[in-house]
Amino acid sequence: MKQLEDLKQHGVLHLVTAARQRIHTLPQQMLDDYTAFEDLVETSADSRGQVHDLKAVKEADRLVDSLLTAKAWGNAQQLLVDHVQPGMTAFLRGLSADLKTAGRHATQPGATIDMLSEPDHVRAAILRLHSAYPDYGSLRASWQLLRRNTETIDPLGLQSPLAEIGNLPDLVPDWQQAYYGRAPWPWQTTVFHVRMGWLLANGARIWLPTAAEQEAAWRKHNPAAKVAA
Repeated sequence: MKQLEDLKQHGVLHLVTAARQRIHTLPQQMLDDYTAFEDLVETSADSRGQVHDLKAVKEADRLVDSLLTAKAWGNAQQLLVDHVQPGMTAFLRGLSADLKTAGRHATQPGATIDMLSEPDHVRAAILRLHSAYPDYGSLRASWQLLRRNTETIDPLGLQSPLAEIGNLPDLVPDWQQAYYGRAPWPWQTTVFHVRMGWLLANGARIWLPTAAEQEAAWRKHNPAAKVAA
């Protein structure tokens, strides 16, 4: 069904799925429109997913247009600021609490036998740490979807380390060397919760920046810009 493919291609399906999983929020109108679209497809589509009733097709087009408009251009930034950025704030708050509760186990990249002897609340925190990455990845995917039509002076664009950690150069002076594999990162592992634990313990500003916010970070930390200044 073309309308469904449009929603997938433009990231609406991902955004709605993340909101339904409570990873971040979305405007209620978007959620209602998507639910109405699902209901229409379920009641009107044939076995191959095609809708032939002209009235149903027209209504499907209207709902898809409403959903695509809700994340187009300036609306995308509004969704980022009002819904996805707060989702990251909540995620980091929960992650920080679990890192504290897990204590010494928060620095362990894998499960160990002695974790089983911990109290229930500690084991629960450890489990959440080891399964935290999908939610983080979903938040960053939503951010990329809402930022993909914007430009930034940062030459690395959406893949820039500054797009994940706004003050990274304050924490890792040779961050550019590390990014290109010519120097080690200080957290010494790619295991998600261990890396995040190091970053949060050292005051990292983990964020989902708007284009203007990312550009400001790049101007502040770009070595060439400092030399020119």
